[in-house]
Amino acid sequence: MLKIKFLREEAGMTQKEMALKLNTSNKNIWAYENGNAEPNIDMLKKIADLFNVSIDYLVERVDDFGNVKKSNVEIDKTTKELLKILSMFNERQKERVLAYAEGVLESEKEYRRTK
Repeated sequence: MLKIKFLREEAGMTQKEMALKLNTSNKNIWAYENGNAEPNIDMLKKIADLFNVSIDYLVERVDDFGNVKKSNVEIDKTTKELLKILSMFNERQKERVLAYAEGVLESEKEYRRTK
């Protein structure tokens, strides 16, 4: 969480001052800044609100201009097609597909155990 330290220092705030504003300990702030712990989503919201930035900016998913950084993960053609189809489903349909996929994985595990 390099952005946390950067934002805190830009604001001229100590770890202790930041901790007080966020109702947490300065040990937690130190741990977030040094990568020894990750804030939960509620804390991320508080930190983003404190510095008036988005959570994406805070966790470095976007650059300073708001452009989304590209992931290095390559998605194969079949996975892309699955995602395209899934995006058209409502929540109930997605839950059914998820349950089915989990069943397929469980069946595969069982098959491998008996092999």
